[in-house]
Amino acid sequence: MTAADVAIITCERHLLNTHSLNTEVETYLVKYLLVLICSEFEEMILRAVEARAGSLTDAEIVAFIKSATAQLFRSLRISELSGLLGRFAPAIKDNFSSNVTDSAAHVAFDTLINNRMQVAHSTGVVNLTFGELKLRYEESKDVVRYFATALNVAHPC
Repeated sequence: MTAADVAIITCERHLLNTHSLNTEVETYLVKYLLVLICSEFEEMILRAVEARAGSLTDAEIVAFIKSATAQLFRSLRISELSGLLGRFAPAIKDNFSSNVTDSAAHVAFDTLINNRMQVAHSTGVVNLTFGELKLRYEESKDVVRYFATALNVAHPC
């Protein structure tokens, strides 16, 4: 169970116990959870690449891969994830894209990312209730799973 999973459970318990659904408190918690979820997804993507590099015995190459990934991986957009995988091999990118593109997971993932960007870079207005966030979060985990599968490493979530 990830920190986001635990936070969602804790926030849901709070919202129900305090009758705070459909209030500003719900909105504040959704904003917090969006940032936490996206942060965890970023870490999971980086760990998946590191796990793939971990099969190498050359420590300098592994260090280079970690450094290069940190430079190349700038956004959680599906196109960015595909591009990163494409640097390994076109077939790895195609594996990911064929599973993700236009799927329910893709839509859910984009919903979370777009709302997180609203919180961090724009109006701060989110178009997501707690219930919607919870559902989209579960659906969007498949994007990270497909990413890990494309790299042939263990799923981080």
